[in-house]
Amino acid sequence: GSSLRAVQRKSYAESDSDDFMDEEDRAVARALAKQKAEEEDGDVIEIVMDHKLIDNDRHYLIKWKGTSHLHNTWVVESEVRQLKGYKRLQNYIKKQDQYERWMRTLHPEDREQENVEREAKKALQEAYTRVDRIVAEREDESGLIEYFVLWENLPYADATWEAQKDIGGYQKKIDQYIERE
Repeated sequence: GSSLRAVQRKSYAESDSDDFMDEEDRAVARALAKQKAEEEDGDVIEIVMDHKLIDNDRHYLIKWKGTSHLHNTWVVESEVRQLKGYKRLQNYIKKQDQYERWMRTLHPEDREQENVEREAKKALQEAYTRVDRIVAEREDESGLIEYFVLWENLPYADATWEAQKDIGGYQKKIDQYIERE
């Protein structure tokens, strides 16, 4: 009776670090659930990150829904016209055209300042492909190890499952994860 209940009762006199871990565990669980839902979506444009001209064709850097920034790809508009999220590309193009018109109206010094800020934003976005921490692991259908990765400068909600081969350059982070487990 009562002695069994006493054994099962949870102690709420835990240290602050345990409270922090509980919140982190909840954040990881939410991110895992979001990732699972997105994996079932297929190719969907989430964000248009950048663009560049190659041989007079505008190429767009696409962040795909349910994947990390490691898997962003350069595409031309005609390649993605039929995909979900195409409206995001159209909106990006419209905004970009407005931005370029606005830039032409600026004083050269202001234009230079705007370019500096744009480069700083690109540098920040490059961090999105760097592993911050690994918080879980699993085997994929073929038995290969995947890690649930938190990315630099991104929230838990943007964590993704990555094949070991895709993050092989981060062996130290993998080792740190294994030591924590």
